[in-house]
Amino acid sequence: MSLLSPTLLFVLSTGCGDGLVQLDVDDDTAIEAESDADADGDGTPADEDCDDDDPDVFPGADEGDRADGIDQDCNGVADDKSVCQDGLADYDDLEEAVDDAPDGFTLMVCAGSYSVSLRIDDKELGIVAIEGPGQTTLDGGGEQVVSVGGRGELYLEGFTITSGQAEQGGGVACDGAGLTMVGNEVLGNQGVDGAGLYTEDCDVEIQGNVFAGNIATGWGGGAGFNDSEGEIRGNLFQDNSALEGGGFAISSGRVEAIENEVRGNVATTTDEEYRGAGSGGGGVWIDGKAVLRANLITNNTSAYNGGGVISFQGTGDLEGNTISDNLSQEDGGGLYFNYASSRIEGNTISGNEAWDDAGGLRSYVGRLDIVDNLFEGNLAGDDGGGLKMSHSSNTVRDSTFIGNRAGDAGGGLELDNETADVSGCFFEGNEAYRGAGIHSWTNEGRFTISDSVFLENTAQDCGGAISFDNAPYRVTLVNLELTDNAASDGAALCIDYVLIDPGEENERYLLSDVRLVNSYVSDNDAGDDGGIAYVKAGTLNLLNVTTHDNDSPESGGFSVKLEGQLSVSNSIISGVDGNVVYLEDDGQAEFSYTAFWDSEGFVGMDSPLGDDGNARLDPDFQDADGLDFDLGSQSECIDAGDPDIQDNDGSRSDMGATGGPDAQ
Repeated sequence: MSLLSPTLLFVLSTGCGDGLVQLDVDDDTAIEAESDADADGDGTPADEDCDDDDPDVFPGADEGDRADGIDQDCNGVADDKSVCQDGLADYDDLEEAVDDAPDGFTLMVCAGSYSVSLRIDDKELGIVAIEGPGQTTLDGGGEQVVSVGGRGELYLEGFTITSGQAEQGGGVACDGAGLTMVGNEVLGNQGVDGAGLYTEDCDVEIQGNVFAGNIATGWGGGAGFNDSEGEIRGNLFQDNSALEGGGFAISSGRVEAIENEVRGNVATTTDEEYRGAGSGGGGVWIDGKAVLRANLITNNTSAYNGGGVISFQGTGDLEGNTISDNLSQEDGGGLYFNYASSRIEGNTISGNEAWDDAGGLRSYVGRLDIVDNLFEGNLAGDDGGGLKMSHSSNTVRDSTFIGNRAGDAGGGLELDNETADVSGCFFEGNEAYRGAGIHSWTNEGRFTISDSVFLENTAQDCGGAISFDNAPYRVTLVNLELTDNAASDGAALCIDYVLIDPGEENERYLLSDVRLVNSYVSDNDAGDDGGIAYVKAGTLNLLNVTTHDNDSPESGGFSVKLEGQLSVSNSIISGVDGNVVYLEDDGQAEFSYTAFWDSEGFVGMDSPLGDDGNARLDPDFQDADGLDFDLGSQSECIDAGDPDIQDNDGSRSDMGATGGPDAQ
């Protein structure tokens, strides 16, 4: 710029001789000259041209017939053709545009309703609705609306896709191709499998779509993904229905479902004829390596199993999902895992209902790792209000069970022919007829329940905290806190006599074998017998256990009947309200190196005081009212346990839960 500004100096070469003409031009004229500049000579001023160095690039230019990655017409999209019904675009017929579009192009579609059945084969194509799904509709009119195959690739964005019908994928179908769907609304389509969307052997990215009101007579109401890979993220699946997998279904391959909302869908099957044992899944049906992460799955219904989710022979993980208020008319109100091996971590499973078993989660045969989940407010008509597991070797760790209910057994957790290890869990306010916290029925091998708290659980019959029926393989209970639980019998623990196959020719029962170690049992209340434990068919062995202030009219301590056997060693029995022991029929009890404090009454047996190291000793608890049962410095239970047992420091064992080599 000239230093003489505001006057600009332009030196122009004229066509007359060799002379130069010098012109003075004011600012406004200079700006107008700049705006009229057209460096590439394509007739478009520089300020309107998206590339003033290329004469083939200007608004309205022809994009040509070969994808080159250049936006010739300056509309912000490279390699595109326009489709509008006003006759002013490249095409007014969408089907013709799809057939004619060169490989790698994108069709930009104006608002309108298009009656179509589109097929994309052997090429890469984008189809984008400029005004979005509220203004742009693809109507199948009873035929399949969109399909891609032949190793083609389709990008589909911004449409309402409706009224399609096909055996597989009434709305959209993908077969051996790539499919990306963004921001579409797939509504009211029909099919056998995958009514809204069906993929077979496809790479998929399905993001931010709505699938609603689609109806499949087979599998996958909103969508079905078979032998495919990819991700479905941030979609809404609502009010779809199918025989199985009302919201969506995933089989084989590896598809990850992330941050989707699956709401109000229905699975209508009432038997196992369509997909075999994995039948149901009101919200979601999965097998293989399918992964569910951070989804909301709510208010779905299954007429059979798995109101929210069913997994059949699945190995994929479930992490961080909220699975709530779903209904199953059979088993697994929230989830049903059948012959599955998965990790289930960090989920909230709440408010679900099963008319039969497992209000929250049902596991039948398999190996699940259930970690850091919340089971709250689930309801089962029969067994397993929060969780029921059968014929498996699962693990349940660091999970919380609050306010679950079962009509029969296992308000929080039902272990049915199961060898699951349970650790680091919290059970509060669960209810059942038997085993309000945990109920174990006919275990198939040894297992452990450890490092867990049972608080204020209530059983109408037996086992406020934990109940065992027919558990012949040793069950070890380690480092438990059983506090303020209630039942008619066995407020904390119950080992009952319940027949297997009653009324049948092979009617029988099995004697249970239970061992309680380094645990605290306090403030439990039995309406009839056994504030601490009721033992009727099997053996209960207590080692280094502290009990305090347990209550029942007849035996605030232990009620032992029929074939029940009780053995207590290195323990503290404090503040029993009612008899310490009540023996009836052939029940047997023995004590060694046990302190009795403010606890009297041994019915059916001689007092053990003065024999085998048993004595009336003051434990001097630090703060019993505050549930701090550590021994005070003046405790008479320090170094008073079995001399053959040592504490961690090598000294003679203390009595109670703080003594012995396994004390924590």
